[in-house]
Amino acid sequence: MRRSVRIAVATGLGVGILLVAGEAGAQYRYSDAKGVSKVVPYKLDVPEPYRDSAVWIGPTGVGHPALSDGARETKRRDDMYRGTVDVKSLAGDWRAIGGTSAAAIRIKPDGSYEGVSGNGARTAGRIVVLGGKASFQSANAAGSVTWLQEGGKDVLFFVRSDGRGSAKLERVK
Repeated sequence: MRRSVRIAVATGLGVGILLVAGEAGAQYRYSDAKGVSKVVPYKLDVPEPYRDSAVWIGPTGVGHPALSDGARETKRRDDMYRGTVDVKSLAGDWRAIGGTSAAAIRIKPDGSYEGVSGNGARTAGRIVVLGGKASFQSANAAGSVTWLQEGGKDVLFFVRSDGRGSAKLERVK
């Protein structure tokens, strides 16, 4: 009799704790090889190749880890990417990542840009940010622009809306 009471109490406490604790909220953000940002509840849920770049985005304070300087900078950049980006923050020189592409542009603080496209042709256009989303328009193409951070570097990912191409550019220091 005494043993069954202990089991009942232990079971009740266990169920009570599960009901009170609830499901864990998403805490870690990472970007996969395609540049898609994903959020998972635990760092162990982040695939191995992306685990080092995963960023804590959960609450901080008592019982929660504080953000390091690097994580604070990443969070600042992530906040910019999520909707507080202004065109001035994109100003500067950008060049193609990897491969043999000659793509390179210089973005001015007003969002206008000039440079060389991936096929070597001169290009000019404008980047605008509306509702937190960036897009580009040139004489020959239009599409979306995504600003993210990969390996500690600022990266712009241009995707043509007609699906005929994309370009990944990194900021030139």
